[in-house]
Amino acid sequence: MSCRRSSSQVGRLAAVRSGISATSSQMVGLVGSAVTRLQKQLGGAATDTLRLVNQFNPPPTIESLNPLVAVGGLTGQLTGRRHLHNHLKNGLGTVRLARNVSSGLGTGLARLSRAKGQPTIQRSFFRERVQARQWQTRLTTAVNARDLMLLPGVTVKASYGQMIEVGGQSWHAGLMLVQTAQGERAMTHLQRLSIPAAHVYFDRALKDQEIVGIIAGERGYEARHLRGFAGEVTEVESLLPFSRLKQSLIKAHLLWGR
Repeated sequence: MSCRRSSSQVGRLAAVRSGISATSSQMVGLVGSAVTRLQKQLGGAATDTLRLVNQFNPPPTIESLNPLVAVGGLTGQLTGRRHLHNHLKNGLGTVRLARNVSSGLGTGLARLSRAKGQPTIQRSFFRERVQARQWQTRLTTAVNARDLMLLPGVTVKASYGQMIEVGGQSWHAGLMLVQTAQGERAMTHLQRLSIPAAHVYFDRALKDQEIVGIIAGERGYEARHLRGFAGEVTEVESLLPFSRLKQSLIKAHLLWGR
């Protein structure tokens, strides 16, 4: 009798556990489906938003704000508020100095990150007008991983990257192939190692000449005019609070958008 009662209890317990397991599986499935639908909706909204945003050309560099300083000086003379012009001029000077100093530090870090045993390749582009140095870096895994931080349902299938130095400025060119609910996607992220930084995103791998052309500002290699351009955050935009939101929109488009 004792054995039968024990067997019956074990059977009921197994059934309960089985029911709990089935319920848990159903819950996980429902949550997964909800996340997938949300990601698809988010990706579609990001694609539509970027189509509008990418029609505008934001100021690319701190130097492009110089006309604003000149207008501020003229306005200050007319209104007697020269201090406003001085504040603006001094602020831009401080940002320019910070960029130049951090760019030098970034290049030093980039050189130190060269993967052991890997050579530094020096190449000439655009009829030898532009000189570039390229090398494999130990930072690629960490730098690429930051783009997918806290993003669920994304599996990295491959991760590549290199450092490229042009005109004393170093950029990391990262490429990831990922699997999402929307299928396999590619994400190329060019980012300058400085503060403020500059970021450019594409949905495909880039050739070395395209990367160098973007960095050097070569005519015909403006990022937004190249195939696969997804979006950019210029160094001026990096100074503004919405820069992170714009980067999130670009990544949502690349991972789940149309």
